[in-house]
Amino acid sequence: MRLAGVKSQCHPRQAVTLIELVLVMGLLAIVVAMSAPLLSRFFRGRSLEWEAERFVALTRYCQNQATSTGEPMEVWIQPDDGTYGMRKIMQVQKLNIPIVKSNAFVNPQEVTFRLGDEVRFELSKTNFTLNSWASIRFWPDTGIDETSVRELALMSKEGDSRWISQSRNRLYYEIRQLTNSWYELDNEVIR
Repeated sequence: MRLAGVKSQCHPRQAVTLIELVLVMGLLAIVVAMSAPLLSRFFRGRSLEWEAERFVALTRYCQNQATSTGEPMEVWIQPDDGTYGMRKIMQVQKLNIPIVKSNAFVNPQEVTFRLGDEVRFELSKTNFTLNSWASIRFWPDTGIDETSVRELALMSKEGDSRWISQSRNRLYYEIRQLTNSWYELDNEVIR
């Protein structure tokens, strides 16, 4: 109900002007342009971390398969083309010499992975390699073969690295965290 002589005081509706909208969009474009290089560096670093985690997961899976099937298994690494995978090792009964079957139809557990374009393997000179192939062999008793790769690095194009090595008790592989205290404890610094 309206009273005579009283005017309602309605405020005109406030709206965003086109100039304000253009200014906000310009500020957002500047923020995105400044943060894009940082984000790309972050995602490249994450891809290196993901590859290291995937490799360690494969070693643990291979070790579990060797234990559960009762047959020796191998994680093979070919640094030249950035591929690695898992396969079963067949043994000659009389000589106890490991023979690798490379036919995927013989072993349905065979798995192959390829590193991303920005990541590569780096093996130390002390690792045993055969025709530029390196391997990590697991025996059914959960033991790691003595000729297996002890450590390797995944390197990015920018020079970042993630080192994967046998654990201190030599029962499994892990991503090594490089800190001064760990280095001093592990290598017994001579003073």
